[in-house]
Amino acid sequence: MDVTSLIERLPGAYFRCLCDQQWTMLNITSDIERITGYTPEELVCQQPTAFADIIHPDDVPVTHNAIIEAMGQRRAYSLRYRLRTRWGEYRWCWEQGVGVCDADGRLVCIEGFLTDISDQCGSEAELTTLMSEQRHELALNQRLMEQYKKAVDTSVIVSKTDLEGHIT
Repeated sequence: MDVTSLIERLPGAYFRCLCDQQWTMLNITSDIERITGYTPEELVCQQPTAFADIIHPDDVPVTHNAIIEAMGQRRAYSLRYRLRTRWGEYRWCWEQGVGVCDADGRLVCIEGFLTDISDQCGSEAELTTLMSEQRHELALNQRLMEQYKKAVDTSVIVSKTDLEGHIT
């Protein structure tokens, strides 16, 4: 099995891009179409779509800063962010990459891999919602127990007894 065959079988897209504001794609594998709906040809050299334009606006600064910091420190990076599909929905992606330098140590490009993790992020969101609901229910139950305890502690029990002290 050659490397190309291996790359094509993995659920994700390998890419090579410039370290510029638009993350200009020099090369990206075909699985990007499954993830975003855009073909590699539509994303390579920003024709007609720049990769940076399909990153969720709220994720652009964090994504950009994390990658630039990693490139400055000459280390790999790993991050999660949302990509807008051709149809306008957002998909969560996990990306990791590393800078490629020339013989003089200058950054030439970034090579990396990204994959769709929307299903996992959806499960995380559902779990977070469930945990929030359970925390709310627990707090409510604790307040009810406190009210019950207070009511019991301050209750006056009135009973009727006979002359020997037996409750009647």
